Amino acid sequence: MASSQIAYAGSDVVVTLNVIDSTGTHQAATGLNASRLSSHPSAVPVVTNPSSEPGVYVLTWSSLSPATSEGDNIVALVEGSVGGNAFSTYAIPLKVVASERGTDNASTFDNAVDTVITDTASRDASKADVSLLATAASIAALNDFDPATQEVTTDAASRTASQADLSSLAASIAALNDISAADVWSYSTRTITSGGITQGEVAAAVWNASLSGYNSAGSTGKALKQIKEGVISTDGSVDDTSATATTFISNLSSTVDGFYHDKIIVFISGDLLGQARHIETYVGSTKAITVSVPLTSAPSDGSEFLILSGQSFSLNEHADAVWDEARSGHTTSGTFGYYLDAQVSSISAGGGEGIYTLTVTIKDADDNLISGARINISGTLNTVVSDSAGQAVFNVDSGTYTLVTSPPSGYQSPENVEVTVSANASQDIVLTATSAGTDAGWLG
Repeated sequence: MASSQIAYAGSDVVVTLNVIDSTGTHQAATGLNASRLSSHPSAVPVVTNPSSEPGVYVLTWSSLSPATSEGDNIVALVEGSVGGNAFSTYAIPLKVVASERGTDNASTFDNAVDTVITDTASRDASKADVSLLATAASIAALNDFDPATQEVTTDAASRTASQADLSSLAASIAALNDISAADVWSYSTRTITSGGITQGEVAAAVWNASLSGYNSAGSTGKALKQIKEGVISTDGSVDDTSATATTFISNLSSTVDGFYHDKIIVFISGDLLGQARHIETYVGSTKAITVSVPLTSAPSDGSEFLILSGQSFSLNEHADAVWDEARSGHTTSGTFGYYLDAQVSSISAGGGEGIYTLTVTIKDADDNLISGARINISGTLNTVVSDSAGQAVFNVDSGTYTLVTSPPSGYQSPENVEVTVSANASQDIVLTATSAGTDAGWLG
């Protein structure tokens, strides 16, 4: 508590304040107009610096109502801050005397009208009031600054550093007040300090944020949104307690038949975790999914799944695409399509593609050449019709073959002929004319 000062009855209350550090150096102070009087707590002082010297201030309370009276004991409760650091309420006792010095030192007591209270009760009560107002305990309660454990930084360097720390802290707090998931995804300069938003709160704000709101070009949020939409068409779960390994009801939203046809479904929870299948059909009215290949078991109710964005095809669709392919589109030498087409074409022509030539000549007993006879190598599709020279030519590999002949009309079917080929070879087959009314044999 400071030394007491004098105030004058009926006049402005004026308090002189020196703000000094432990070395006796004056320090600038701010916020002194928050100070108050114990007798007039709502009155606001006017603060002046008459000498222009930092640290010397005059606090003046004017037009006080009621006016001060001689004998009043008032405490000026000074508040403010030094170097940006607020100090606790500082108490300055004031004694109200009759009048200003040098103008009137006479007593204002008038024995005709003033009364001296002499009864013990009144005097004790008055002393108690004065004691309550002016005890060290009451003054200490107004001031929580402890000089034994606290210090006021006075050197300029420390004060500036302290101000910088406070400025940085204020900026950090301001940033924490309005931080959002968008800030985390779109910016890299925000700082989260201890005592502010927790890591858990930030993580929850980020990972629970809707992707639909992040479309800023170049942002991480947009990149994740693009990846998700490019890979995953949608997600859902099984809504079926009677599911089978091939068909089950889902909770998907689409009511369009075939909406997810030819897409891949991947289970991400339950007993089928990690299993993927091609979607054969999707019924919009029931939300039923049917897969083309059975799962290892029926999915349990509530099992979660993803439907991927890409398109796939079932085994049957792949098979149909191969076998329905036009032969005319495969003419590149060395390809499987070209080879297969050549094989099929040669079989239909009946000649085969062996390395040796087997020439079969069809004639009658008079050595007349016969055209139109069909010769087949038994057990194959290699069937050739004899030409105008009576010949049918086969291309075969080395081996033993059985020739089956279906003669033209008017000739009997000959016995099957066995021929062994180890190089280019020829074979004659002689047909015998049928008697009237006898049908010729036929090789289908």
